[in-house]
Amino acid sequence: MRGLLLDPQATLTTLVPVSFAVLLALALVYGALRTFIKTSWLGWQIAILFFAVFLAGLVPEDADGLVRIAAAGGIALGSIAVVLGGGSLVRFLILRRQRRAHPFFRVMNHLLGALTAVVNVAVFLAVFAAAGLGVCYYCMEPPAALGEVFALPVWTEFLAAHAYDLVLIAFLALAARCGYRVGLGRAVFIVLMIVFTFGAVVLSGYLVLFVPFFSSMAKGMAGWFGGMHPAVSTVLGYALLFLFVFLVLFVVIGLLGIPLNFCVRKCRYVLVLGVIDGAILGLVFFLFGFALVAGGHALAFVLESGMFAESLPEAVGGFVSALGQAGNGMAALFRSAPLSRCLYDGVAALFGR
Repeated sequence: MRGLLLDPQATLTTLVPVSFAVLLALALVYGALRTFIKTSWLGWQIAILFFAVFLAGLVPEDADGLVRIAAAGGIALGSIAVVLGGGSLVRFLILRRQRRAHPFFRVMNHLLGALTAVVNVAVFLAVFAAAGLGVCYYCMEPPAALGEVFALPVWTEFLAAHAYDLVLIAFLALAARCGYRVGLGRAVFIVLMIVFTFGAVVLSGYLVLFVPFFSSMAKGMAGWFGGMHPAVSTVLGYALLFLFVFLVLFVVIGLLGIPLNFCVRKCRYVLVLGVIDGAILGLVFFLFGFALVAGGHALAFVLESGMFAESLPEAVGGFVSALGQAGNGMAALFRSAPLSRCLYDGVAALFGR
């Protein structure tokens, strides 16, 4: 035990596998108790999507920039729609027959739930590992401790050329899934409540400061603090009245929001409306996530090419040239996997490479 404490590498080598084993054991128990029907299937779905995006390797190398970007987005969106939508349909059909299920299937429900929970944990650990290993391999000098990992045939022959796509498709699938689960109606409701609350703050300040009735009331409330400095008592009077007016308006907003939230929830319970409502915001979230990814690829291309460095002052241009080294690593990472390479080459073609 003392040797482990004195040797950080031995401690890390021991604690990491033990931690993973404990995490997987907890996931196993959680999944068995929650059952397959109620456990998220996202781990299985991301694994399927990872292999589905291999289709991006079929996009011609000489295709137009916009075509390559659209192909990357279309392959990702189509795969996510089929896999996540198919999962929802299968779950819906199973739930309809669950009450009449044979005892054998009930036992399998618990066993598959345990397996699914373990797969969920394993897949998300793989996503984080793929991101970290990809950055270490392509964007920096690989640490000596990872030399054995990068020398493995499974890395050199497969993972090095596909790891980043696992990260990319997991991010896009999570974005689409979050949008679907929130739903457009609920998102609009939340935005309206935020806007109304901000409006209540503004209106409260306007009423207290510029409406004579409320201003005189605030001055009267300032008299409650007569033992203090006049400026302090005035500020406290206005602040107290502002808080009171805001609370009144906030209660009104809450009362108006109750029936609106009830309507939104009822619409989600209608199958067709719920699917359409979730699909719209899922598409919005996907497009937003895809735009972020495309922006990252564009930034990597700009840094790699140094296209703006010559037009900048010498000092700034030198700084951009230094960033170009980071851009080279980012570009190598983005071009390492089929889907990401399709998107990166499309962005590069738009910039006139």
